[in-house]
Amino acid sequence: MSTNGYGVAVSRPPRTRASSIGQRVVYRLDRFLDQPPWLQLAAILALALIVVIAFGGLRTLAEGDPSDRTFGAGLWWAVTRLLDGGTVAGDAGLLSRAFGLLVTLLGLVAVAVLTGAFASSFVERIAALRRGTNAVFENGHVVLLGFNARGSVVLRELGVSGMRATVVILTQEDRDRVEERVQHAFGGREHRLRIVVRHGDPTTQAVRRAALRSAAAILILPEADPGPLADRAALRSVLAARRALHGRRVAFIVEVSSSEGREVVELAAHGEEIAVVEGRDVNARLLAHASRQPGAYETMRQLLSLDARSFFAEPADELAGETFTQAVGRIEGGVLVGLARDGRVELCPRGSTRIEAKDELVVFRDSDRSLTKGRSWDEPMTTVAAADLTEPLRVAVTRYSSELALVLSFIEARRPVEVTILVAPHEADLVRSALAQAPLRRTTARFVEGDAVDGATISELVRSACDVVLVLAPDAIRRDAIDADVDQIVSLLHLRRALSLRPAPRPRVVVELRGAETKALVSELAADDLVLSRELTSMLLAQELHVAFERTSARWQSSIYREVLHADTVELRLRPIYPYLKDGVSATFASVARAAQALDEVAIGVIEEGSKPRLVPDGQHRIERSEQARVIVLSRTDARASDERGEVPSLDPCPSQA
Repeated sequence: MSTNGYGVAVSRPPRTRASSIGQRVVYRLDRFLDQPPWLQLAAILALALIVVIAFGGLRTLAEGDPSDRTFGAGLWWAVTRLLDGGTVAGDAGLLSRAFGLLVTLLGLVAVAVLTGAFASSFVERIAALRRGTNAVFENGHVVLLGFNARGSVVLRELGVSGMRATVVILTQEDRDRVEERVQHAFGGREHRLRIVVRHGDPTTQAVRRAALRSAAAILILPEADPGPLADRAALRSVLAARRALHGRRVAFIVEVSSSEGREVVELAAHGEEIAVVEGRDVNARLLAHASRQPGAYETMRQLLSLDARSFFAEPADELAGETFTQAVGRIEGGVLVGLARDGRVELCPRGSTRIEAKDELVVFRDSDRSLTKGRSWDEPMTTVAAADLTEPLRVAVTRYSSELALVLSFIEARRPVEVTILVAPHEADLVRSALAQAPLRRTTARFVEGDAVDGATISELVRSACDVVLVLAPDAIRRDAIDADVDQIVSLLHLRRALSLRPAPRPRVVVELRGAETKALVSELAADDLVLSRELTSMLLAQELHVAFERTSARWQSSIYREVLHADTVELRLRPIYPYLKDGVSATFASVARAAQALDEVAIGVIEEGSKPRLVPDGQHRIERSEQARVIVLSRTDARASDERGEVPSLDPCPSQA
């Protein structure tokens, strides 16, 4: 009798010595089978060696011809019986047969245990390979901690760049599904990437499976819906990666959703080489660019693409001592856009800036085009400045999202805004409060209550005059992204019908979408710009990752794209073509570039009527004047010439050619 923990007497059945020994044997065997396969193999081999030595010695002492009674002969006898059960049939003598039978039985047990251990280990290894939970042993590779909607675009851009590398993806998603998405991203295009997918939580110590200490660059893509949860996931991944690195420095690229997420991630980096891309800010600025300037989205997309066209560093050589304007005129095969000085790049410097011998020329060109330095231009021609227009940009928005305030603030920094917003009745007070708290000083808001998928409401929204209609995608979690795109299609169909009943000129239409498949489906509907939400965020992440992996001396490359997108000091502008034409009718691209340089602008391409943007055309390419033709320039935001010229609305017709 004994008592339990509560003082209650309990009786246990008597335990015999035999049962106690049997339980201990089973327990020891169970502990042995739980050991790693290599330890089981070592133990079995050691036991077999002991058995061979023991029985070989006993047989030598007990039986045999005295002239042949050697220890070596006994070992050979024991080995042959241990490995081959049929050998015991040839033994003679009681002791030899008894020892042989025991050795054979022990050999059968050892073989059975080894076979079971190997079979179990093999099955576990195959299961681990299918799950993707085994570690990788790579060196100099790229690691993606997480794989969200941006991952496919990042891999597509890295493949387009021609980069040769191994990319290890650590994700919580199903491995087969991720591999299918990767294949779909490449779309059958040739690439030089080797993709390895591993399953695990990228916010925990599972990151060790990705061999972070030997990685060249780490990209963190939070596997959560954009917002606070995604920023927390990014922070945890940064901390987990730093712990796994044990002090080794590796370039980090992190996607966050908000400025608060950027702040905490940069604090957690604690001196690490880190680039943070704020997706919400990038997307809002892109929508603002597309609303202000037709063709801006496709231009930015071409600019950010990791194809053969990019920014390259060239030595100053014989251009040292010349002004920037003179150097622009001498560069052929590309466009001189800035100078890299003391590790920093300055885009669109003043035309009078002198080039120093230690400077590098920042040239935008195709990699397969040779760069030459010819004769300098004559004195830059003067150009007719466009009218200084201060009229507000009239914007109609089909629905509210959390990014609208950012879009409006970016637009109103260039010109006043009059916005009409379609809101659901139950959200009206919330939207009014959110916009009232936003720092909007030159924006006037009007509200229309109704449903964004109702035709009558859409017609009421666009009844008054407007310059652009922004079909803004609603805030949606990943599983509802397809439904959100369907709502966008319904809104666009109603909008097309409503605009068809209006007299010309009709407003431009900018549509934000979530999925590339939806963009392909609605590409022929009435929309001037189909903006694929988050795509440029992904392309900016790919640019950062490519620069970190290549570790080129021109580490300022990614800063150029950030600067152009944020437009703090240099802005991408799509100007009407007519002020840049010498005779007002047509001109070569070289002539247009000269006219732009007179205004401290750098012309990098053109948009001809009915065509997509064309970056870095040949200097002798002739451009005809038309209402929709645009010249793509990089312009300083603080340039006096830009202030004098102001903005020319995209809908304003060209002045009379008479």
